[in-house]
Formats: sequence, C-alpha cells, structure tokens
Amino acid sequence: MLRRGSHRSRCLVVLLAAVVTGCGGGVDGTPVAVPAGGLDSIALSDVDLDDVLGTKGIQSEPDTGETTDELAAGTVPPGCTGTVRTAEANVYRDAGATAVLTRVAREPGDGDSVEQSVVVAGSPQQAQHLLEIAKLSWSACVGTPVRQGGDTPSTWDLEPVDVRDGIVSQRSTNSVHGHCQHAMGAADARVVEALVCGANIRNQGVAVVAAMIANADAP
Repeated sequence: MLRRGSHRSRCLVVLLAAVVTGCGGGVDGTPVAVPAGGLDSIALSDVDLDDVLGTKGIQSEPDTGETTDELAAGTVPPGCTGTVRTAEANVYRDAGATAVLTRVAREPGDGDSVEQSVVVAGSPQQAQHLLEIAKLSWSACVGTPVRQGGDTPSTWDLEPVDVRDGIVSQRSTNSVHGHCQHAMGAADARVVEALVCGANIRNQGVAVVAAMIANADAP
C-alpha cells in the first residue's frame, strides 16, 4: 500500500513519464561530435575504483556502447525508470546523444558493485538540462516503490534527492542489492552517472562521479 500522499506522487510520476522521454525538447546548442579519444578514459579503472570506493580487487566487465531500457524490461512506474539504472534510453532519447559508454564492476564475493556511464549529449546546454530533469524526476519518485523488471526483479525505496557542487544524487534501498547511491553530473556536453550498491553505501556514488568529471576535464 502506498503511503499518504501517494495520489499526488502518482500524478507527478505520470507527468514526468512524458517529460523524461522528451527531456531534450526546446534546448538550443551546437551539436557536439564524439570525442576523438573515446570515452573509456572518463570511466574509472578497477584500480581507481578500489581507491575511491575502498574496495579490494574489484573487476570490470567489458564496456558496452548501448543505453539501457527499463521500460522494455518491465520497470514501473515509467517516470521512475531513470532512477534505477544509468544511461537509461528513456532519459536520453531526445537529448541528441552521440555516444555512450557503460562499465559495470563488482567486488568479489558479496562486495560492492558499481555501474558507470558516460553519455555525450547534443550540447552542453542539453547536458545541464538533463541534470535539471533528474532533480525533478528523482524527487517525484520518492515515496513510490520502483519495481524493477528484467532477469533479477527487485524493488527500490528512494530517499530524498541531494544536490551539491553540481552533482545530483539519491540514496536508496534495494531488495536485492542492499543500499545504493545514484549520482549524475556533467562535464561540458558529457553526462556522467554512477550507481553504487553494497552493504555500507553512503556517498560513494558522488565520489565516483566527481572522479569521472575530473577525468573528463583533464587536459
């Protein structure tokens, strides 16, 4: 049963389902070409992740160059799909994205896991617009359980959104993965995201995103 005020939350989520899928509309800017050096240097390496997260022996899977699609996987409500994955197709659909890279890493045993994504939006203005949309959509989903489909169904309970130093973040509890933090930031036209889950997650998602932004800004 949804808690008191759930009718208003449902209305916001339904409204944002339309807003998120059209998040790039009306934002002007010069199209940005895919960086010549690729995106792999922006995502943190296993050594960097161990340093930032305090993990031991974390191992990354091969990078992928596609967005995720939580709507197709059966995740509900539709307007909250962007809270539970990075590089979500429904978030970037109309953002003029020209490239994407996602890197998933896991610590051996029952340790931490982290999903990093870098998406090149159509312009710096588009990237900032995506951050503004994230603030609204993630906040609207607080108090509404997000039921994730796919191969490993789970339920997410989201906490209030925090915004500091240009990074949007949200902690949550997942029925399978424990405590998590999702964070999003931008460097020029590149939107960087991290979703970190584990037993003692506090601000690790923000730390990963801050390090990714530093990599993106490095000469």
